Amino acid sequence: FVAQRLLFDGSKGDFMRVGAQNGILLALSFRDRDGHHTYGSGVMVGPGLALCAAHVLHEHDFYGKLQRDDATLVVQAPLSDGGMLLWTVLRMVLVPDSDLAVLSMALTSRYPEDRRFMTASLTTRMPGLGDVLTVTGLSAVGDGTAAIASNMHIGMAPQFQPGRVIDRYPLGRDHRLPGPCLAVDCAVPGGTSGGPVFDSRGYLVGLLSASYDGAEISFVSHLWPAL
Repeated sequence: FVAQRLLFDGSKGDFMRVGAQNGILLALSFRDRDGHHTYGSGVMVGPGLALCAAHVLHEHDFYGKLQRDDATLVVQAPLSDGGMLLWTVLRMVLVPDSDLAVLSMALTSRYPEDRRFMTASLTTRMPGLGDVLTVTGLSAVGDGTAAIASNMHIGMAPQFQPGRVIDRYPLGRDHRLPGPCLAVDCAVPGGTSGGPVFDSRGYLVGLLSASYDGAEISFVSHLWPAL
């Protein structure tokens, strides 16, 4: 497992270009009797470990279904060569007083040929006002729901938006964002909640938690509570 910093420019050393699709950026899919529902994003942070937005797990009662074994959570990680890693979630831990969840996963697809996995490099630094962050995620094409079949096609579009920190809430903002979070002046498409957010040095600082339609503002949950 190799930690990488992600930047728009540069691919040498411990840098990797944002959009390289190297298995760090994840899409969440919930499978139940009604089909395969892809919405929400996540990020690889360690061996078989990922972070996602807690509120995504609660939507459409999927958290309850997962606890009752009425649904399965599959995590998809696109690769630069057109392939994809598939992870099955074995355990979920909701981080108290935050919009974060930790996923413990097992690989259910073939190993990469070089048996190498990429993870995001973390920082505990709280970005300052005016710092430029990169908000990323994977959004499903269409409504994200497909009938379960032996040969399914799911379209996913990577999203990358730069935004400047316009406000900070070290002690939380409201009941939706009770943990440390940031306001960023960029809008992102729906369905990308939980997408990783990187600072100007390429380090992971948090996850996308909320965005308002018609307003150029998004909220980022800082990853500190999950550590």
